[in-house]
Amino acid sequence: MRTHAPQPEKGKRGPAQPTSDVVAALTALASRDPRHDGTAGVDLTGAYLHGWNLYRPNLSGWTLDGANLEDTDLQGAHLKDASLKGARLAHANLTEANLTDAFLPEANLTGAFLEGAHLKGTDLMAADLTGAMLEGADLKGARLADAALRDTILIGADLRDVDLGDADLSDAILEEQDLDEAEVIRPAPEEADRDGTKP
Repeated sequence: MRTHAPQPEKGKRGPAQPTSDVVAALTALASRDPRHDGTAGVDLTGAYLHGWNLYRPNLSGWTLDGANLEDTDLQGAHLKDASLKGARLAHANLTEANLTDAFLPEANLTGAFLEGAHLKGTDLMAADLTGAMLEGADLKGARLADAALRDTILIGADLRDVDLGDADLSDAILEEQDLDEAEVIRPAPEEADRDGTKP
């Protein structure tokens, strides 16, 4: 799959959307029943999927590290336990997506739509969420240390037990009680020691 959806050459713009054959393959993979796949997973590391549109795709456990998912419309996507380290998700529509326990350190989520998303236990350390919309999102236990949350909308978000250590909340929009209910914590060193792969 990655050979059919490569990143564009440096300095060149890629297509606005994946080709029809790539879309067909992605739709088939995202619609399958993973219970029948054993331990097999989908690895699309570094794939160029800019502008992909699919409602409620099942991408649970997929590896999309460094993939370009900018301007995608994946509303309601199932991304539980997915790995998206360093992925480009600027302006992606992930409204009501399930990103529970997903791995997104250093991901670019600027201007992303994450209203009502499930981000419980999600690793977003050093991610860029500038201008993202997280209204009503469930961020319980999420790791947002060193994340950029400038101009981010967090009204009504559940921030209990979230790690906001050294996060930049400049001009973030949230209600006072949202932060009052947050427990700003730092994980123990042995818990924070991630080598770039999911355990």
